[in-house]
Parts: sequence; structure tokens; C-alpha cells
Amino acid sequence: MTEYETSVPTLYDRYIRNLRAGDLPKAVEMSVAMETQEPSITGLLTDFESAVTDGEEELAKTLLTRIQEAYDRQSEDEQAEVAKASVAIEQSDLTAEERENLLTLVRDSSQLSLQRSNFYNQAVIYLETDDESVATDTATTAAETRERETSFQQTRNETVEPDTESLSASPTLFGTDGPSQVVSGESFTVSLRVGNVGGATVSGVSIEVDASNGATPMDQTIPLNAIEPDGRQQVSVEIQTPTPEQTQVTFKLIQDGETLDSATETFTVIDQTVSVRAAITGGEDEPFDSVQLQRAISHWSADSEVPGTSGETVSTEQIQSFITNYLENTKEGPQ
Repeated sequence: MTEYETSVPTLYDRYIRNLRAGDLPKAVEMSVAMETQEPSITGLLTDFESAVTDGEEELAKTLLTRIQEAYDRQSEDEQAEVAKASVAIEQSDLTAEERENLLTLVRDSSQLSLQRSNFYNQAVIYLETDDESVATDTATTAAETRERETSFQQTRNETVEPDTESLSASPTLFGTDGPSQVVSGESFTVSLRVGNVGGATVSGVSIEVDASNGATPMDQTIPLNAIEPDGRQQVSVEIQTPTPEQTQVTFKLIQDGETLDSATETFTVIDQTVSVRAAITGGEDEPFDSVQLQRAISHWSADSEVPGTSGETVSTEQIQSFITNYLENTKEGPQ
């Protein structure tokens, strides 16, 4: 029996067992517990490698979701640390060793970002094919990513963080958060996180929004409030969707006419609202897998809107139907 590093595989096993036993409350409890756990990325990567090696594809899907969530949780802190290091290299009076350590941090961060992208792409290929050689490559990529994560964490621990007070005001765009799929003719909101990694208050900064393919931002320029040293600010940008096709939106951080930072996101615009089931599974007649069912349970338990459905939520009747569909599809009813 495989020994796992995190609690996710155990919770997943209990989630599946309770689904098969027809115990919906307990299955929901296990599904929610998986979402609230915050295990280390290295532990999740170790478990993902084990799941792939053991041929546990559904568990691997669940772990991949948890890995992406872990990356999202820590990305802002990592970006702030690397941005501060970059500013310090240019502005601070550093010893040769201090400068080299900060350069190593910035370089390792860039390499890790590429490795994470490579891992995710390889994992998606694995989940879409039955080729055993792909499974072997995916397990290897997971192990390599874990090693690089460990190395980067060691670099972070060994690098002395620059003194914020010695740095000038340095506004930085930390990331965006918005729906991956939107409905033509409707508006959607993207949240931006802006911070100041410098030692002085920054003011006179704005967000400039540039959208393609007919998408229209409600406000093309959004002034920001002053941001204190090491401060953060969240900005909401509302965008009206165009005709159905992919739309790219670029968010620029502007000060005195100069672009300080930018981020570009791609949104898929569909021509009409789809059902809750189609939004989650990808099609009206597509069966549920265990990960999609977890997503449905998450929306149901939180009473949250399902993207692409014009505000629809998952009802109790629907979640019961989805569970029945999953059990029928896996040919494993209540036991």
C-alpha cells in the first residue's frame, strides 16, 4: 500500500467510499475537507507522482487541482519577494555576496516558473492519454518539479530579505483573477491585485485596460488609491463581452505615462448560456468524473454561481442527480 505525504489521498478515498455508500453528507464533508487543507506543494507533488505511478488517474486529477490551488495561494508572496529582490539589486548598496544571493533568487524563480508550466502541460497530456510512456514521463516531471521547488525554498530561506525602507516606491501587479469562460453580451469582473514592495508610499498610479475582439472595459483607466510600503490593493475591472470568440485583455500598471508592469489574460466567450451540467462537464450528455463531481459539490455547498450559466447555482436535486450519474457511469452504486 502506497504511503502518501499529505492527507489529500486519504480524504479522496473516504470521499469516494461515501459516495458509493450513498452517504451524501459524509461525501460532502470529505470533499470540503480536501478544499480546506493547505498541504505543502512538495508533498502534493510527491503524492501526484505516486498516483501516476500507481495508475490512479482520478486521484491524480484531484491532486493536480490541489497543486494549482497551492500555487495560487503562495504566488503573491513569491512575486512580492522576487520583485523586492529585483528592486534591491538596482537600488541598494549591497555586498557582492548579497547581490549574488538576490540574483540567484530571481533566476531560480524564473526557472521554477518554467518548470511549473512544463509540469502542468505534461500532467494535462497524461490525463488525456492512456500511453504508459506518457505516465512515466509525467511521474519524472513531477519528481523534477518537486526537486526544483525544494531548491527554490532553500534559496528563499538562505536569502536575506532586503530592507524595505531602503527602497523607493515600487508598485507591482501581482496577479489577476477572473472567469475562464464568459457568455457573449454579458459583463464579467476581473480582480487585480496591486502592491508596493518599496519603502515609500506610492501615488499617482492607475490601471489601463486594453481589450481585443470587441470586448469593452466599463472603465478604460482606473485610478488607484495611494499604496503604503508593503501595502496591497485590490481592483475590480468590469468588462462587456463581445461576439463569441477568444478575447485577450491586457492590464497595465501606469505611472506618469510609463508602463511599470502588465498582465494579459485570455477569456473564452461562448455564444449562449449553458446548463450547470454542461458548464461543469463540458457537455449536456457528458458523464461526471470524480473531480467534476467535487467541483459540483463545492458550488452546491457554497451556493456559489457556476461560471458560464448566467448566475445559476447547483440545487440539491441537481447534486443528487449528478451523484447518481457518476455512480452509474462508474458502475458502482451504493454498497
